[in-house]
Amino acid sequence: MGIFRRSTLLEHIAQIPNKMIPYVKKKLETLGIEKSTEKSWSDLSIDQELLDKLKESMDDINKYTNPIVILPNEKKIVQEIKTSVRKENVNNLTRTSAYLKVFNKYPEVHWALLAHFVSRNGGWNMTDLKGSILSGFLSERAQKSYFTFLERANAAIFHDAYPQLLLYEASRRDKKSYSHLLPVFGVSKFMIPIWEEFIRSKNSKLLTVALIINEQHYIEERIVQNHIFQENVFNTWQYQVQEAFHLVHVLFPYATKSSIRRIAGHKVVNFRNVEERVNIGKQLYLILFGIPVIYKECYFFAKENPHTGSREDYWPHMFSKGEQIKEEWHSCWDKGKPFMYSPTLTHAWENIDNPEPIKGDWYLNKGKEIFKLFESNSMPGSFDVTNEYCKDLYEMNMIAAVKNTLD
Repeated sequence: MGIFRRSTLLEHIAQIPNKMIPYVKKKLETLGIEKSTEKSWSDLSIDQELLDKLKESMDDINKYTNPIVILPNEKKIVQEIKTSVRKENVNNLTRTSAYLKVFNKYPEVHWALLAHFVSRNGGWNMTDLKGSILSGFLSERAQKSYFTFLERANAAIFHDAYPQLLLYEASRRDKKSYSHLLPVFGVSKFMIPIWEEFIRSKNSKLLTVALIINEQHYIEERIVQNHIFQENVFNTWQYQVQEAFHLVHVLFPYATKSSIRRIAGHKVVNFRNVEERVNIGKQLYLILFGIPVIYKECYFFAKENPHTGSREDYWPHMFSKGEQIKEEWHSCWDKGKPFMYSPTLTHAWENIDNPEPIKGDWYLNKGKEIFKLFESNSMPGSFDVTNEYCKDLYEMNMIAAVKNTLD
């Protein structure tokens, strides 16, 4: 149920102007913070000569499609990686933790920290389905459908990406490239020259953008275009309301001198478009790694706050892992007792067995046209979404209140 269930909808509509005053006041403060915050990157660009070289290497795709000869020592590596993937691909909590462990060891692999935070957000979205934010907005059947979609996407990306990260670890350890083994794990041939270049040059931006492109295309036909998820998730009125009001963010909790942790991030719009998802991924990368204070504080947050799936992890003044304490709204900027229920993942959902992703190489259907997605992106003009997210919480609960009134 929404937080307004004890009062009439009309009473809360009348209070909207007063509720939004803190948002308006804090907007100017946000603009000041964004203007004064140092940015180490102005854009996300990759050397065109390098991209042309990689594009040419894809002309000889046949060299990557020949039968792979696995040497005895490589068989052991392959088996160890498959075992590790099964062990860590249990649920959103284990995946999120695994990404962070990789980044802690190899900070040049920027994508691992980005994946950690995107996966954290996936967990928060999963528990929202059982918490104050969405439980009164969705039927039990809809909750299950949304969770299954989020879980399958999270698990599929991990199934594809984590072997790549572990092969890189083996390559570092043995001081030789094992990129030729990527197809053994079902990874697209697109990633072989990318990893070979990264092992040689440690070009973090190239690898990160390539992994964003790869993972979003990996889930496109397997998950996003799946007719079951199209019908039970994307075509539902609840999803379309969230899209219409732009109510979904990927959040990066970071700290300032304020006693309330601020939030950086980016809106998620037009999720069904794979190129838009790639663009959002690149924008998130710019924010997380291109703004030193965001990187420093977010990395500190990740290390100091184990992922539980509850939004209490970053805003304990608003969210509680326990049941709702009270139902009276207070501003996101005011410290007080939490009143919105945000359960842990283990309390909200049981582990499920995800099917093996469908085999196939997405790149073979796309070809070199995909390289246009490496085009430069500018640093977003706005990166602090604290106020926007606070407003979104209020709007989601108003929508839930309207639904409850009409039911």
